Amino acid sequence: PLPEGSELRDRRGCGVARRVEAIGRTWLVEDQLDGPFRHVAWHWRLCPGPWRRGATGVCGPAAAINAEADAPLAVDLLTGWESPAYGEVAPVPVLRLRVQAPLRRLRLRIRLP
Repeated sequence: PLPEGSELRDRRGCGVARRVEAIGRTWLVEDQLDGPFRHVAWHWRLCPGPWRRGATGVCGPAAAINAEADAPLAVDLLTGWESPAYGEVAPVPVLRLRVQAPLRRLRLRIRLP
């Protein structure tokens, strides 16, 4: 594993190495990908609140999140589910990022208020 992140490779040889860096109130999350994948999707569960989708990310009560990739990127704001307690299910906003191969790098910038 990387000292500031982690690495993972699946049985088909698709791999991702993630690096995380905090600079003040901004977090940078960078994924380096390699292998024979056709497409990838990231799902980030967000805190409850009024999130707004933009061309490259979302903005909401807890942060502004923007993504950039070295391939065309699709940004969606969906409703997912979480279990805040045993036997309970509640809706939660989800940022979904989708990219078709060939992709080698995805970078997320999370700015906290």
